[in-house]
Amino acid sequence: IRRSRRHAVERYLDVLRERGIDVRGAEPRDVLRDEEIKSARTLLRERGVDPEGMIVGIHPGGGWPYKLWGAEGFARLAEMFAAELGARVLLFCGPGEEELAERVESLSSAGVIRFEGLPLRTVAALISLCSLYVGNDTGTTHLAAAVGTPTVAIFGPTDHIRSGPYGEHTALVLPRLRLKCMPCHPWGKPGGCGEGVCPALKSITSRDVFGVCTGLLRRMQKLA
Repeated sequence: IRRSRRHAVERYLDVLRERGIDVRGAEPRDVLRDEEIKSARTLLRERGVDPEGMIVGIHPGGGWPYKLWGAEGFARLAEMFAAELGARVLLFCGPGEEELAERVESLSSAGVIRFEGLPLRTVAALISLCSLYVGNDTGTTHLAAAVGTPTVAIFGPTDHIRSGPYGEHTALVLPRLRLKCMPCHPWGKPGGCGEGVCPALKSITSRDVFGVCTGLLRRMQKLA
């Protein structure tokens, strides 16, 4: 059976369309409470970050190693954000991603500010205060889009048409190298080719990602 390459959100919305419900402009949304936003602002100030300044959130992790861009790319990207945009960079770290986060920190001179071990709602509130979020094909990227933050997703082997972040405030970074096996999503055996990290991801440079990020910021009128 050929799987549909329409976006998953569109396929889910079909259920409502079939019942005559108007879904024009419908997007996934995570509505945060005022106290959650206030608490996130306090967390930022405690770490020396101005909540009103240029803040970029990055998450180099994700569930499956074969679709992760890599610590080196995120480290260089963080330096670009700091040097060229004057941004403070928040590094989000999920369970089991401590070593990856430490590698990003050690490779980057940007002075990234790491947040780990936080409840998901707190992570969502922190991301909502960011001017931009950058991540892999993983759940945190969809969370960033759902709180309305301009979101850039780095996709390699998996299908961006089906599972990219949803909404006009999102953008994709796709690899220069296209492989015959793409899109790849070997059900039950991710990364079944045995390559470890998809070779296509290695064709994405930090400058590629930075260019998409600044383009999105300009489109969202958050950058002159």
